[in-house]
Amino acid sequence: VLTVSEADDVDWVNDPEWGYHRNLGSPFWLTETMWLWNYQAIASCNDALEFVNKNNGDPFPQESEFDKKNNFNRIVGELYFLRGFSYYMLMHVFGHAYQPGGNNSTPDIPLITEFAKSVVDAKDSKLGSTQEIFDQMISDFTKAKELLPERYIANMHPSYQAGRANKFAAAAMLARTYFAMGNYAKAKTECDFIIDQNGGDYDLSEDPIQAWNKSDLTRGKEVIMYIPFYDPQLGSV
Repeated sequence: VLTVSEADDVDWVNDPEWGYHRNLGSPFWLTETMWLWNYQAIASCNDALEFVNKNNGDPFPQESEFDKKNNFNRIVGELYFLRGFSYYMLMHVFGHAYQPGGNNSTPDIPLITEFAKSVVDAKDSKLGSTQEIFDQMISDFTKAKELLPERYIANMHPSYQAGRANKFAAAAMLARTYFAMGNYAKAKTECDFIIDQNGGDYDLSEDPIQAWNKSDLTRGKEVIMYIPFYDPQLGSV
Protein backbone atom coordinates (compact mmCIF):
# COMPACT_ATOMS: atom_id res chain seq x y z
CA VAL A 1 0.00 0.00 0.00
CA LEU A 2 2.84 2.37 0.87
CA THR A 3 4.58 2.03 -2.49
CA VAL A 4 1.33 2.39 -4.42
CA SER A 5 0.53 5.58 -2.48
CA GLU A 6 3.98 6.99 -3.18
CA ALA A 7 3.68 6.18 -6.86
CA ASP A 8 0.30 7.92 -7.03
CA ASP A 9 1.47 11.00 -5.14
CA VAL A 10 4.83 11.67 -6.71
CA ASP A 11 3.25 13.20 -9.81
CA TRP A 12 1.96 16.22 -7.92
CA VAL A 13 4.59 16.56 -5.19
CA ASN A 14 6.99 19.31 -6.28
CA ASP A 15 8.49 20.26 -2.92
CA PRO A 16 12.24 19.39 -3.09
CA GLU A 17 12.26 18.99 0.70
CA TRP A 18 9.75 16.13 0.57
CA GLY A 19 12.59 13.70 0.00
CA TYR A 20 10.99 11.31 -2.48
CA HIS A 21 14.13 10.71 -4.50
CA ARG A 22 15.66 8.36 -1.94
CA ASN A 23 16.81 11.27 0.19
CA LEU A 24 17.29 9.47 3.49
CA GLY A 25 18.28 12.72 5.16
CA SER A 26 14.61 13.60 5.58
CA PRO A 27 12.89 10.22 5.35
CA PHE A 28 9.21 9.67 5.14
CA TRP A 29 8.66 7.77 8.39
CA LEU A 30 6.83 4.82 6.86
CA THR A 31 9.63 4.33 4.37
CA GLU A 32 12.19 4.47 7.17
CA THR A 33 10.18 1.91 9.12
CA MET A 34 9.96 -0.34 6.07
CA TRP A 35 13.77 -0.37 5.86
CA LEU A 36 14.11 -1.21 9.57
CA TRP A 37 11.44 -3.89 9.79
CA ASN A 38 12.47 -5.69 6.62
CA TYR A 39 16.09 -5.95 7.71
CA GLN A 40 14.95 -7.10 11.14
CA ALA A 41 12.97 -9.84 9.39
CA ILE A 42 16.00 -10.77 7.27
CA ALA A 43 18.19 -10.97 10.38
CA SER A 44 15.68 -13.23 12.13
CA CYS A 45 15.44 -15.51 9.09
CA ASN A 46 19.24 -15.69 8.76
CA ASP A 47 19.60 -16.61 12.44
CA ALA A 48 17.05 -19.43 12.19
CA LEU A 49 18.42 -20.75 8.89
CA GLU A 50 21.94 -20.85 10.33
CA PHE A 51 20.61 -22.94 13.23
CA VAL A 52 19.10 -25.38 10.75
CA ASN A 53 22.27 -25.54 8.63
CA LYS A 54 24.54 -26.02 11.65
CA ASN A 55 22.50 -29.11 12.49
CA ASN A 56 22.76 -30.57 8.98
CA GLY A 57 19.19 -29.66 8.20
CA ASP A 58 17.79 -31.86 10.97
CA PRO A 59 17.97 -30.08 14.35
CA PHE A 60 15.09 -32.10 15.80
CA PRO A 61 15.83 -35.76 14.92
CA GLN A 62 13.37 -36.99 17.54
CA GLU A 63 10.40 -35.50 15.71
CA SER A 64 7.97 -37.68 13.79
CA GLU A 65 8.12 -37.86 10.00
CA PHE A 66 4.78 -36.06 9.87
CA ASP A 67 6.13 -33.15 11.91
CA LYS A 68 9.33 -33.00 9.91
CA LYS A 69 7.44 -32.81 6.64
CA ASN A 70 4.43 -30.74 7.59
CA ASN A 71 5.70 -28.51 10.38
CA PHE A 72 9.51 -28.31 10.31
CA ASN A 73 9.86 -28.14 6.51
CA ARG A 74 6.97 -25.68 6.45
CA ILE A 75 8.72 -23.39 8.93
CA VAL A 76 12.00 -23.52 6.99
CA GLY A 77 10.06 -22.77 3.81
CA GLU A 78 8.47 -19.77 5.52
CA LEU A 79 11.93 -18.50 6.51
CA TYR A 80 13.10 -18.56 2.90
CA PHE A 81 9.83 -16.98 1.78
CA LEU A 82 10.02 -14.16 4.31
CA ARG A 83 13.63 -13.37 3.48
CA GLY A 84 12.85 -13.29 -0.23
CA PHE A 85 9.72 -11.20 0.38
CA SER A 86 11.69 -8.73 2.52
CA TYR A 87 14.25 -8.24 -0.24
CA TYR A 88 11.42 -7.88 -2.77
CA MET A 89 9.87 -5.06 -0.72
CA LEU A 90 13.21 -3.36 -0.11
CA MET A 91 14.13 -3.43 -3.80
CA HIS A 92 10.65 -2.24 -4.75
CA VAL A 93 11.12 0.91 -2.67
CA PHE A 94 14.86 1.55 -2.43
CA GLY A 95 16.53 -0.36 -5.25
CA HIS A 96 17.00 0.05 -8.98
CA ALA A 97 14.62 -1.49 -11.47
CA TYR A 98 16.01 -4.60 -13.13
CA GLN A 99 17.09 -3.98 -16.73
CA PRO A 100 16.53 -7.11 -18.87
CA GLY A 101 19.68 -7.66 -20.88
CA GLY A 102 21.20 -4.54 -19.36
CA ASN A 103 23.79 -3.66 -16.76
CA ASN A 104 22.50 -4.70 -13.35
CA SER A 105 25.83 -4.45 -11.54
CA THR A 106 25.09 -1.19 -9.71
CA PRO A 107 25.47 -1.57 -5.91
CA ASP A 108 21.98 -1.32 -4.47
CA ILE A 109 21.11 -2.36 -0.92
CA PRO A 110 22.84 -4.49 1.75
CA LEU A 111 22.78 -8.18 0.83
CA ILE A 112 22.87 -10.05 4.12
CA THR A 113 22.52 -13.83 4.19
CA GLU A 114 24.31 -14.51 7.50
CA PHE A 115 23.41 -13.37 10.99
CA ALA A 116 25.73 -10.58 12.14
CA LYS A 117 28.00 -11.72 14.99
CA SER A 118 29.14 -8.23 15.96
CA VAL A 119 28.40 -4.56 15.48
CA VAL A 120 31.26 -4.41 12.97
CA ASP A 121 29.67 -7.20 10.91
CA ALA A 122 26.34 -5.41 11.01
CA LYS A 123 27.80 -2.07 9.94
CA ASP A 124 30.08 -3.44 7.22
CA SER A 125 27.51 -5.54 5.37
CA LYS A 126 28.08 -6.03 1.66
CA LEU A 127 26.09 -3.95 -0.81
CA GLY A 128 24.50 -6.32 -3.28
CA SER A 129 24.12 -5.35 -6.90
CA THR A 130 20.73 -5.29 -8.58
CA GLN A 131 21.55 -8.67 -10.17
CA GLU A 132 22.66 -10.21 -6.89
CA ILE A 133 19.57 -9.08 -5.00
CA PHE A 134 17.23 -10.41 -7.69
CA ASP A 135 19.18 -13.68 -7.80
CA GLN A 136 18.77 -13.96 -4.03
CA MET A 137 15.03 -13.44 -4.31
CA ILE A 138 14.75 -16.14 -6.98
CA SER A 139 16.81 -18.53 -4.85
CA ASP A 140 14.75 -17.90 -1.70
CA PHE A 141 11.36 -18.15 -3.39
CA THR A 142 12.43 -21.32 -5.23
CA LYS A 143 13.47 -23.00 -1.96
CA ALA A 144 10.26 -21.80 -0.34
CA LYS A 145 8.20 -23.32 -3.14
CA GLU A 146 10.00 -26.65 -2.68
CA LEU A 147 9.41 -26.78 1.09
CA LEU A 148 6.05 -25.15 1.69
CA PRO A 149 2.85 -27.23 1.72
CA GLU A 150 0.05 -26.59 -0.70
CA ARG A 151 -2.50 -25.92 2.03
CA TYR A 152 -3.28 -26.26 5.71
CA ILE A 153 -4.05 -29.76 6.94
CA ALA A 154 -5.09 -31.13 10.33
CA ASN A 155 -2.33 -31.34 12.98
CA MET A 156 -0.47 -28.37 11.57
CA HIS A 157 -0.27 -25.43 13.95
CA PRO A 158 -3.66 -23.67 13.87
CA SER A 159 -2.03 -20.35 12.97
CA TYR A 160 -1.21 -21.76 9.55
CA GLN A 161 -4.87 -21.59 8.53
CA ALA A 162 -4.45 -17.97 7.44
CA GLY A 163 -1.77 -15.37 7.04
CA ARG A 164 1.03 -17.77 6.12
CA ALA A 165 2.66 -18.44 2.76
CA ASN A 166 2.05 -21.75 1.02
CA LYS A 167 3.53 -23.29 -2.13
CA PHE A 168 1.28 -21.19 -4.37
CA ALA A 169 2.21 -17.95 -2.61
CA ALA A 170 5.88 -18.77 -3.26
CA ALA A 171 5.08 -19.47 -6.92
CA ALA A 172 3.21 -16.16 -7.12
CA MET A 173 6.23 -14.27 -5.78
CA LEU A 174 8.47 -16.11 -8.23
CA ALA A 175 6.13 -15.00 -11.01
CA ARG A 176 6.24 -11.38 -9.84
CA THR A 177 10.04 -11.44 -9.56
CA TYR A 178 10.56 -13.06 -12.96
CA PHE A 179 8.11 -10.56 -14.47
CA ALA A 180 10.09 -7.66 -12.97
CA MET A 181 13.23 -9.17 -14.54
CA GLY A 182 11.58 -9.34 -17.96
CA ASN A 183 11.65 -13.15 -17.94
CA TYR A 184 8.06 -13.52 -19.06
CA ALA A 185 8.32 -17.19 -20.01
CA LYS A 186 9.30 -18.22 -16.46
CA ALA A 187 6.73 -15.85 -15.00
CA LYS A 188 4.05 -17.56 -17.09
CA THR A 189 5.27 -21.00 -15.97
CA GLU A 190 4.74 -20.04 -12.34
CA CYS A 191 1.30 -18.55 -13.09
CA ASP A 192 0.33 -21.72 -14.97
CA PHE A 193 1.42 -23.77 -11.95
CA ILE A 194 -0.85 -21.75 -9.68
CA ILE A 195 -3.82 -21.98 -12.06
CA ASP A 196 -3.41 -25.62 -13.11
CA GLN A 197 -2.11 -27.31 -9.93
CA ASN A 198 -4.06 -25.66 -7.11
CA GLY A 199 -6.64 -28.40 -6.66
CA GLY A 200 -9.55 -25.98 -6.83
CA ASP A 201 -8.33 -23.65 -4.08
CA TYR A 202 -7.88 -20.69 -6.42
CA ASP A 203 -9.80 -19.80 -9.54
CA LEU A 204 -11.45 -16.87 -11.28
CA SER A 205 -15.06 -18.06 -10.92
CA GLU A 206 -16.16 -15.60 -8.24
CA ASP A 207 -17.19 -12.00 -8.46
CA PRO A 208 -13.98 -10.01 -7.85
CA ILE A 209 -15.54 -8.25 -4.83
CA GLN A 210 -15.32 -11.56 -2.95
CA ALA A 211 -11.59 -11.00 -2.64
CA TRP A 212 -12.27 -7.91 -0.51
CA ASN A 213 -15.36 -8.47 1.61
CA LYS A 214 -14.17 -11.17 4.05
CA SER A 215 -13.51 -10.51 7.73
CA ASP A 216 -12.88 -14.03 9.00
CA LEU A 217 -10.85 -17.10 7.95
CA THR A 218 -12.82 -17.51 4.74
CA ARG A 219 -11.35 -15.89 1.62
CA GLY A 220 -12.16 -15.07 -1.95
CA LYS A 221 -10.82 -17.65 -4.39
CA GLU A 222 -8.57 -15.11 -6.07
CA VAL A 223 -6.76 -14.47 -2.78
CA ILE A 224 -3.52 -16.46 -2.48
CA MET A 225 -2.13 -15.04 0.77
CA TYR A 226 -3.95 -12.95 3.35
CA ILE A 227 -3.87 -12.01 7.03
CA PRO A 228 -6.96 -11.88 9.27
CA PHE A 229 -6.81 -8.61 11.23
CA TYR A 230 -9.32 -9.41 13.94
CA ASP A 231 -9.47 -10.66 17.50
CA PRO A 232 -9.55 -14.50 17.33
CA GLN A 233 -11.72 -14.65 20.47
CA LEU A 234 -14.31 -12.11 19.36
CA GLY A 235 -14.12 -13.09 15.71
CA SER A 236 -14.65 -9.56 14.48
CA VAL A 237 -12.55 -6.94 12.73
